[in-house]
Amino acid sequence: MDITGVLGILAGLAVGAAVLLASYSLWRGGHRKEQDYLLAALLLAIALRIGKSIWYFILYGAAPLGVGLGFLGLASIGPLLLLYMRSMKHPQPPIKLWTWSHFVLPVTGMLLIWLVIPSFATVLYKIATAVMLLYLVGSWLIFRQLSVTAKENRRWLQAVLVSLSGIWMIFVFQHITDSMLQYAIGAGLAILPLHYLLFRALQENGRLHRSAIDNDLAEEQLQKVRSALELEHIYRTKGLTLNQFAASIEMPSYLVTRAVQKLYDRSFPETINHFRIKEVQQHLLDPENSQYKIESLAFDVGFSSASTFYSAFKKETQLSPKQFKTQQGQVS
Repeated sequence: MDITGVLGILAGLAVGAAVLLASYSLWRGGHRKEQDYLLAALLLAIALRIGKSIWYFILYGAAPLGVGLGFLGLASIGPLLLLYMRSMKHPQPPIKLWTWSHFVLPVTGMLLIWLVIPSFATVLYKIATAVMLLYLVGSWLIFRQLSVTAKENRRWLQAVLVSLSGIWMIFVFQHITDSMLQYAIGAGLAILPLHYLLFRALQENGRLHRSAIDNDLAEEQLQKVRSALELEHIYRTKGLTLNQFAASIEMPSYLVTRAVQKLYDRSFPETINHFRIKEVQQHLLDPENSQYKIESLAFDVGFSSASTFYSAFKKETQLSPKQFKTQQGQVS
């Protein structure tokens, strides 16, 4: 076997390491979170980009398909890395329209390679590699803002960023070389950062994403959030926002978000609705409240409109209020 064959095997092992890491992120046990899915998608994007070279040489007749998929992977690495880092800073951030705009280049470029001008692939790859650098810089800046996160989590995030920086440099090396042998060497070298990342993942032993929720929270702060909801019933305030809640208990809103996630495994709005629905359920089962309209009970616990209440109740219980009352009456 010549050197090219050896490098091809190393590139295949790099792809295997990325897929293995993605599987580990999804199936390592416990409740999967947004961070797990983003990390798995990031690793699969890397696998697509590295696997492109293998596809190109083995399935030359279908080269445009492999090149297009490789571009999709390359151009998606930066956005997925940035979103992953943001998710570690802000647990369960809302998905907005601008989030999907990050993937306009990956999808458009892939379609151009497939359907329009396959010969433009080299230029598109260079553009995507340059754009990836911008995302890398943005991700490092986010990492620097995580100064108070747990040491274990910082080690893992730093390993991700160092590995992705190394992979980016390999991609640049492949662009500036004119030799197919050197290009193959670059693909083979990708095994190093990916196996380093795999080693660090196993070393962390399932604690990769813990700090996104657990860090910066003292027991006293958790107790303040719990008391405000369970004892003071602050959720009854109509139109209650996260900032209003945070101000009322004198805590930063981002810590309130983390505390709520840790205590109830829900977002702040979901938690508020959960407590409101729970109290409405208690009122519905109390015979003394039979003369009151269901909407009146909903307004008493903080809902501002009947439609919002009915939607939240259905989402929480899979039943309408009347169905819930009937079902509970049959059970009792």
